[in-house]
Amino acid sequence: MGRVSRDLGAGACLLGIAALATWQGAGLDLGTLRQMGPGMFPRVLAVLVGVCGGALGLRSWLQGSSAEPAEQEAAAPRARRKRAWRGPVCLTLAATLFGLSVRPLGLVVATPLSLLVAAAASPESRRNQSLWFALGMTLFCVVLFRRLLSLPIPLAPWLIGY
Repeated sequence: MGRVSRDLGAGACLLGIAALATWQGAGLDLGTLRQMGPGMFPRVLAVLVGVCGGALGLRSWLQGSSAEPAEQEAAAPRARRKRAWRGPVCLTLAATLFGLSVRPLGLVVATPLSLLVAAAASPESRRNQSLWFALGMTLFCVVLFRRLLSLPIPLAPWLIGY
């Protein structure tokens, strides 16, 4: 019997995450569509993640195991195996960096910094494009979170105060 395909494993993980999120958010009030409660977004997100996980697992199960044979895996280029750590490490570092730097440095520093670190996860990313994307997303986040939603996120406390 062959290995379990990666898609089936990913679908099972997504279903587990959806179940955990649903369980953790069970005590939050849903509210209505006109006046959403604190549990609406986590519940909708958990359902969407669960649907995606179920679809991914079902597709994988219907197609059968698509695991690569051991011969193909052994013949994989060294560079591909060597860079396998790059994506998860850069994305984890970007999320951690944002969480640790948004309060002391503000949104205008933490957002582009974390987006540039996240862009380093792909060997196909270009510095110039990543920089423009980070600046555009920073502007979008400032307008959305500070102006439209009026959230108390510091913009640049080291420059203009809270």
